[in-house]
Amino acid sequence: RSIKERISSDMTEKEVFKITKEEFHKIVSSHQTDYRIEIANGITLDYGKFVEVLENSGIDFKKQMADRNLDMRKAADVYRCILELAKQEGKTYSAILPYDETYKEGSVWKEARDLMRSMGLNDVFGVGPVYEHSYSQFFHEGPNDGIFTFVTSTDTGSRSIPGDDVPGITFSMQNTLQALGAMEAEVTNEIPRLAVRIEVAGEFTESIVNQLEKFFKEIDLE
Repeated sequence: RSIKERISSDMTEKEVFKITKEEFHKIVSSHQTDYRIEIANGITLDYGKFVEVLENSGIDFKKQMADRNLDMRKAADVYRCILELAKQEGKTYSAILPYDETYKEGSVWKEARDLMRSMGLNDVFGVGPVYEHSYSQFFHEGPNDGIFTFVTSTDTGSRSIPGDDVPGITFSMQNTLQALGAMEAEVTNEIPRLAVRIEVAGEFTESIVNQLEKFFKEIDLE
Protein backbone atom coordinates (compact mmCIF):
# COMPACT_ATOMS: atom_id res chain seq x y z
CA ARG A 1 0.00 0.00 0.00
CA SER A 2 1.06 3.59 -0.61
CA ILE A 3 1.83 6.03 2.22
CA LYS A 4 -1.51 7.78 1.72
CA GLU A 5 -3.37 4.46 1.93
CA ARG A 6 -1.64 3.63 5.22
CA ILE A 7 -2.43 6.98 6.83
CA SER A 8 -5.77 7.90 8.35
CA SER A 9 -7.09 11.27 9.47
CA ASP A 10 -7.15 10.31 13.14
CA MET A 11 -3.40 9.59 13.31
CA THR A 12 -1.05 11.82 15.23
CA GLU A 13 1.83 13.62 13.54
CA LYS A 14 4.24 11.20 15.19
CA GLU A 15 2.34 8.18 13.83
CA VAL A 16 2.29 9.67 10.33
CA PHE A 17 6.02 10.37 10.46
CA LYS A 18 6.71 6.77 11.56
CA ILE A 19 4.91 5.41 8.49
CA THR A 20 6.65 7.86 6.16
CA LYS A 21 10.06 6.86 7.56
CA GLU A 22 9.27 3.18 7.10
CA GLU A 23 8.32 3.74 3.46
CA PHE A 24 11.39 5.88 2.90
CA HIS A 25 13.71 3.14 4.17
CA LYS A 26 11.94 0.56 2.00
CA ILE A 27 12.63 2.66 -1.09
CA VAL A 28 16.28 3.19 -0.12
CA SER A 29 16.71 -0.57 0.44
CA SER A 30 15.16 -1.34 -2.95
CA HIS A 31 17.95 0.65 -4.62
CA GLN A 32 20.73 -1.23 -2.86
CA THR A 33 22.49 -3.82 -5.02
CA ASP A 34 24.59 -6.92 -4.37
CA TYR A 35 27.72 -4.97 -5.29
CA ARG A 36 28.35 -3.03 -2.08
CA ILE A 37 31.59 -2.43 -0.22
CA GLU A 38 32.30 -0.51 2.95
CA ILE A 39 34.41 2.61 2.54
CA ALA A 40 34.46 3.22 6.30
CA ASN A 41 32.08 2.64 9.18
CA GLY A 42 28.72 4.01 8.06
CA ILE A 43 29.79 4.71 4.46
CA THR A 44 29.18 2.26 1.60
CA LEU A 45 30.05 2.30 -2.08
CA ASP A 46 27.21 0.74 -4.10
CA TYR A 47 28.33 0.05 -7.66
CA GLY A 48 25.90 -2.60 -8.89
CA LYS A 49 24.32 -0.38 -11.53
CA PHE A 50 27.77 0.42 -12.92
CA VAL A 51 28.57 -3.29 -13.18
CA GLU A 52 25.20 -3.98 -14.81
CA VAL A 53 25.70 -1.37 -17.54
CA LEU A 54 29.22 -2.68 -18.25
CA GLU A 55 28.13 -6.31 -18.36
CA ASN A 56 25.46 -5.42 -20.90
CA SER A 57 28.35 -4.15 -23.00
CA GLY A 58 30.27 -7.41 -22.53
CA ILE A 59 32.73 -6.15 -19.90
CA ASP A 60 33.38 -8.34 -16.85
CA PHE A 61 34.11 -6.06 -13.89
CA LYS A 62 35.70 -8.75 -11.71
CA LYS A 63 38.04 -9.74 -14.54
CA GLN A 64 38.99 -6.09 -15.04
CA MET A 65 39.84 -5.86 -11.34
CA ALA A 66 41.96 -9.02 -11.53
CA ASP A 67 43.76 -7.86 -14.68
CA ARG A 68 44.77 -4.70 -12.82
CA ASN A 69 45.86 -6.63 -9.71
CA LEU A 70 43.26 -4.75 -7.68
CA ASP A 71 41.55 -6.11 -4.58
CA MET A 72 37.74 -6.54 -4.64
CA ARG A 73 37.80 -6.28 -0.82
CA LYS A 74 39.16 -2.73 -0.87
CA ALA A 75 36.79 0.13 -1.67
CA ALA A 76 39.64 2.35 -2.88
CA ASP A 77 40.68 -0.30 -5.42
CA VAL A 78 37.09 -0.78 -6.58
CA TYR A 79 36.55 2.93 -7.08
CA ARG A 80 39.87 3.28 -8.86
CA CYS A 81 38.85 0.54 -11.30
CA ILE A 82 35.48 2.24 -11.81
CA LEU A 83 37.17 5.47 -12.84
CA GLU A 84 39.73 3.70 -15.03
CA LEU A 85 37.02 1.75 -16.84
CA ALA A 86 34.99 4.92 -17.34
CA LYS A 87 38.05 6.54 -18.92
CA GLN A 88 38.63 3.39 -20.99
CA GLU A 89 35.03 3.61 -22.22
CA GLY A 90 35.65 7.12 -23.51
CA LYS A 91 34.21 9.17 -20.63
CA THR A 92 35.70 12.63 -20.48
CA TYR A 93 34.29 13.97 -17.22
CA SER A 94 33.28 12.83 -13.74
CA ALA A 95 30.39 14.39 -11.84
CA ILE A 96 30.47 14.43 -8.03
CA LEU A 97 26.90 14.93 -6.78
CA PRO A 98 26.47 15.03 -3.01
CA TYR A 99 22.81 15.40 -2.02
CA ASP A 100 23.48 17.26 1.19
CA GLU A 101 24.41 20.90 1.60
CA THR A 102 25.87 20.60 5.11
CA TYR A 103 29.44 20.34 3.92
CA LYS A 104 29.11 21.62 0.38
CA GLU A 105 32.18 23.83 0.76
CA GLY A 106 34.20 21.14 2.53
CA SER A 107 37.67 20.10 1.44
CA VAL A 108 36.38 16.56 0.88
CA TRP A 109 34.95 17.58 -2.47
CA LYS A 110 38.20 19.31 -3.44
CA GLU A 111 39.96 15.99 -2.85
CA ALA A 112 37.36 14.19 -4.97
CA ARG A 113 37.74 16.68 -7.79
CA ASP A 114 41.53 16.54 -7.59
CA LEU A 115 41.31 12.77 -7.94
CA MET A 116 39.24 13.08 -11.10
CA ARG A 117 41.73 15.47 -12.64
CA SER A 118 44.59 13.16 -11.76
CA MET A 119 42.71 10.43 -13.65
CA GLY A 120 42.57 12.67 -16.70
CA LEU A 121 38.86 13.41 -16.29
CA ASN A 122 37.28 16.84 -16.22
CA ASP A 123 35.37 17.34 -12.98
CA VAL A 124 31.83 18.56 -12.47
CA PHE A 125 30.52 19.32 -8.99
CA GLY A 126 26.96 20.09 -8.00
CA VAL A 127 25.08 19.84 -4.75
CA GLY A 128 21.64 18.26 -5.09
CA PRO A 129 18.84 19.02 -5.41
CA VAL A 130 20.07 22.27 -7.00
CA TYR A 131 21.81 20.08 -9.57
CA GLU A 132 18.43 18.91 -10.85
CA HIS A 133 17.75 22.32 -12.34
CA SER A 134 21.18 23.06 -13.77
CA TYR A 135 23.00 19.93 -14.92
CA SER A 136 20.34 17.25 -15.10
CA GLN A 137 19.10 17.90 -18.62
CA PHE A 138 22.64 17.89 -19.99
CA PHE A 139 23.56 14.71 -18.12
CA HIS A 140 20.45 12.91 -19.30
CA GLU A 141 20.11 14.19 -22.84
CA GLY A 142 23.63 15.31 -23.73
CA PRO A 143 26.55 13.18 -24.95
CA ASN A 144 27.20 9.98 -22.98
CA ASP A 145 30.57 11.27 -21.79
CA GLY A 146 30.30 11.15 -17.99
CA ILE A 147 30.72 8.94 -14.95
CA PHE A 148 28.46 9.97 -12.06
CA THR A 149 29.03 9.56 -8.33
CA PHE A 150 25.87 10.25 -6.34
CA VAL A 151 26.35 10.76 -2.60
CA THR A 152 23.24 10.14 -0.49
CA SER A 153 22.23 9.70 3.13
CA THR A 154 19.74 7.39 4.84
CA ASP A 155 19.05 10.10 7.43
CA THR A 156 15.34 10.87 7.55
CA GLY A 157 15.85 14.31 9.09
CA SER A 158 13.18 16.16 11.02
CA ARG A 159 12.27 19.22 8.93
CA SER A 160 8.97 18.39 7.24
CA ILE A 161 8.00 19.97 3.93
CA PRO A 162 4.84 22.04 4.49
CA GLY A 163 1.99 21.21 2.13
CA ASP A 164 3.76 18.34 0.39
CA ASP A 165 1.59 15.65 -1.20
CA VAL A 166 3.43 13.02 0.85
CA PRO A 167 2.44 13.42 4.52
CA GLY A 168 5.39 13.72 6.89
CA ILE A 169 8.11 13.77 4.24
CA THR A 170 11.22 15.75 5.19
CA PHE A 171 13.77 17.71 3.20
CA SER A 172 16.36 14.99 3.93
CA MET A 173 14.09 12.28 2.56
CA GLN A 174 13.32 14.34 -0.51
CA ASN A 175 17.02 14.91 -1.22
CA THR A 176 17.76 11.20 -1.11
CA LEU A 177 14.71 10.20 -3.14
CA GLN A 178 15.59 12.76 -5.79
CA ALA A 179 19.10 11.35 -5.96
CA LEU A 180 17.85 7.79 -6.31
CA GLY A 181 15.43 8.83 -9.03
CA ALA A 182 18.07 10.83 -10.89
CA MET A 183 20.54 7.95 -10.80
CA GLU A 184 17.90 5.47 -11.96
CA ALA A 185 17.04 7.78 -14.86
CA GLU A 186 20.69 7.88 -15.94
CA VAL A 187 21.39 4.13 -15.80
CA THR A 188 18.10 3.22 -17.52
CA ASN A 189 18.54 5.91 -20.15
CA GLU A 190 18.00 4.95 -23.79
CA ILE A 191 21.79 5.12 -23.85
CA PRO A 192 22.66 3.96 -20.31
CA ARG A 193 25.04 6.16 -18.34
CA LEU A 194 27.70 4.94 -15.91
CA ALA A 195 26.94 5.78 -12.27
CA VAL A 196 27.78 4.68 -8.74
CA ARG A 197 26.45 5.76 -5.35
CA ILE A 198 28.12 6.46 -2.04
CA GLU A 199 25.60 5.83 0.74
CA VAL A 200 25.98 7.39 4.18
CA ALA A 201 24.14 5.54 6.96
CA GLY A 202 22.53 8.36 8.90
CA GLU A 203 23.34 12.04 8.71
CA PHE A 204 26.39 13.75 7.28
CA THR A 205 28.68 14.51 10.20
CA GLU A 206 32.18 15.92 10.41
CA SER A 207 33.45 12.40 11.08
CA ILE A 208 31.73 11.04 7.97
CA VAL A 209 33.10 13.85 5.83
CA ASN A 210 36.61 13.28 7.18
CA GLN A 211 36.37 9.58 6.33
CA LEU A 212 35.23 10.41 2.80
CA GLU A 213 38.10 12.84 2.38
CA LYS A 214 40.53 10.15 3.53
CA PHE A 215 38.99 7.72 1.03
CA PHE A 216 39.49 10.00 -1.96
CA LYS A 217 43.06 10.75 -0.82
CA GLU A 218 44.09 7.14 -0.41
CA ILE A 219 43.26 5.97 -3.92
CA ASP A 220 46.59 4.87 -5.34
CA LEU A 221 46.99 5.60 -9.03
CA GLU A 222 50.50 4.12 -9.35
